[in-house]
Amino acid sequence: THGPHGIPIEMKRNQHRDIWRAVAEQLIPKYTIDPRAQGFGIYLVFWFGMPSKMPSPPTDRKPTNPLELAQRLTALIPEPHRHQIKVHVIDCSSRNAPVQD
Repeated sequence: THGPHGIPIEMKRNQHRDIWRAVAEQLIPKYTIDPRAQGFGIYLVFWFGMPSKMPSPPTDRKPTNPLELAQRLTALIPEPHRHQIKVHVIDCSSRNAPVQD
Protein backbone atom coordinates (compact mmCIF):
# COMPACT_ATOMS: atom_id res chain seq x y z
CA THR A 1 0.00 0.00 0.00
CA HIS A 2 1.01 3.57 -0.56
CA GLY A 3 -1.27 6.27 0.75
CA PRO A 4 -4.82 5.54 -0.30
CA HIS A 5 -3.73 2.96 -2.91
CA GLY A 6 -2.96 -0.72 -2.49
CA ILE A 7 -2.34 -3.54 -4.93
CA PRO A 8 -2.80 -7.07 -3.57
CA ILE A 9 -0.35 -9.72 -4.72
CA GLU A 10 -1.23 -13.40 -4.58
CA MET A 11 1.90 -15.55 -4.71
CA LYS A 12 2.31 -19.25 -5.40
CA ARG A 13 5.03 -21.59 -6.59
CA ASN A 14 4.31 -23.60 -9.73
CA GLN A 15 3.77 -26.77 -7.69
CA HIS A 16 1.19 -25.31 -5.27
CA ARG A 17 -2.08 -27.27 -5.16
CA ASP A 18 -4.17 -24.10 -5.71
CA ILE A 19 -2.16 -22.64 -8.58
CA TRP A 20 -5.03 -22.95 -11.07
CA ARG A 21 -7.72 -21.62 -8.70
CA ALA A 22 -5.94 -18.88 -6.76
CA VAL A 23 -7.02 -15.94 -8.93
CA ALA A 24 -10.72 -16.83 -9.01
CA GLU A 25 -10.96 -18.16 -5.44
CA GLN A 26 -8.48 -16.01 -3.53
CA LEU A 27 -7.13 -12.90 -5.27
CA ILE A 28 -10.37 -11.58 -6.75
CA PRO A 29 -12.95 -12.38 -4.04
CA LYS A 30 -10.76 -11.80 -0.99
CA TYR A 31 -8.26 -9.08 -1.88
CA THR A 32 -9.17 -7.01 -4.94
CA ILE A 33 -12.41 -6.05 -3.18
CA ASP A 34 -10.41 -3.83 -0.83
CA PRO A 35 -11.34 -0.25 -1.79
CA ARG A 36 -7.62 0.67 -1.95
CA ALA A 37 -7.10 -1.94 -4.70
CA GLN A 38 -9.98 -0.64 -6.86
CA GLY A 39 -10.33 -4.16 -8.33
CA PHE A 40 -6.68 -4.47 -9.37
CA GLY A 41 -4.28 -7.25 -8.40
CA ILE A 42 -1.17 -9.19 -9.34
CA TYR A 43 -0.79 -12.97 -9.49
CA LEU A 44 2.89 -13.76 -8.99
CA VAL A 45 4.02 -17.33 -9.61
CA PHE A 46 7.52 -18.69 -9.07
CA TRP A 47 8.56 -21.31 -11.63
CA PHE A 48 10.93 -23.89 -10.19
CA GLY A 49 10.64 -26.34 -13.07
CA MET A 50 9.58 -29.97 -12.62
CA PRO A 51 6.22 -29.65 -14.42
CA SER A 52 5.38 -33.27 -13.62
CA LYS A 53 5.00 -32.25 -9.96
CA MET A 54 2.50 -29.51 -10.80
CA PRO A 55 -1.20 -30.05 -10.19
CA SER A 56 -3.11 -30.83 -13.36
CA PRO A 57 -4.72 -27.79 -14.99
CA PRO A 58 -8.48 -27.75 -15.49
CA THR A 59 -8.05 -28.28 -19.22
CA ASP A 60 -5.27 -29.39 -21.57
CA ARG A 61 -1.84 -30.55 -20.44
CA LYS A 62 0.60 -29.15 -17.92
CA PRO A 63 2.75 -26.23 -19.12
CA THR A 64 6.41 -27.02 -19.73
CA ASN A 65 7.96 -23.58 -19.25
CA PRO A 66 7.34 -20.25 -17.47
CA LEU A 67 5.99 -18.44 -20.54
CA GLU A 68 3.44 -21.14 -21.23
CA LEU A 69 2.41 -21.11 -17.56
CA ALA A 70 1.86 -17.33 -17.65
CA GLN A 71 -0.26 -17.62 -20.80
CA ARG A 72 -2.38 -20.42 -19.35
CA LEU A 73 -2.94 -18.61 -16.03
CA THR A 74 -3.86 -15.40 -17.83
CA ALA A 75 -6.43 -17.31 -19.89
CA LEU A 76 -8.10 -18.46 -16.65
CA ILE A 77 -8.78 -14.93 -15.40
CA PRO A 78 -12.53 -14.33 -15.56
CA GLU A 79 -13.37 -11.95 -18.43
CA PRO A 80 -14.64 -9.02 -16.34
CA HIS A 81 -11.29 -8.91 -14.50
CA ARG A 82 -8.80 -9.44 -17.34
CA HIS A 83 -7.86 -5.77 -17.58
CA GLN A 84 -7.30 -5.51 -13.80
CA ILE A 85 -5.41 -8.71 -12.93
CA LYS A 86 -1.88 -9.22 -14.22
CA VAL A 87 -0.02 -12.53 -14.13
CA HIS A 88 3.76 -12.58 -13.73
CA VAL A 89 5.81 -15.77 -13.66
CA ILE A 90 9.36 -15.55 -12.36
CA ASP A 91 11.72 -18.27 -13.57
CA CYS A 92 13.60 -19.55 -10.52
CA SER A 93 14.80 -22.74 -12.18
CA SER A 94 18.50 -23.38 -12.59
CA ARG A 95 19.56 -22.39 -16.09
CA ASN A 96 22.46 -24.84 -16.08
CA ALA A 97 20.61 -27.87 -14.77
CA PRO A 98 18.75 -30.18 -17.12
CA VAL A 99 14.97 -30.00 -16.96
CA GLN A 100 13.79 -32.51 -14.39
CA ASP A 101 10.44 -34.22 -14.69
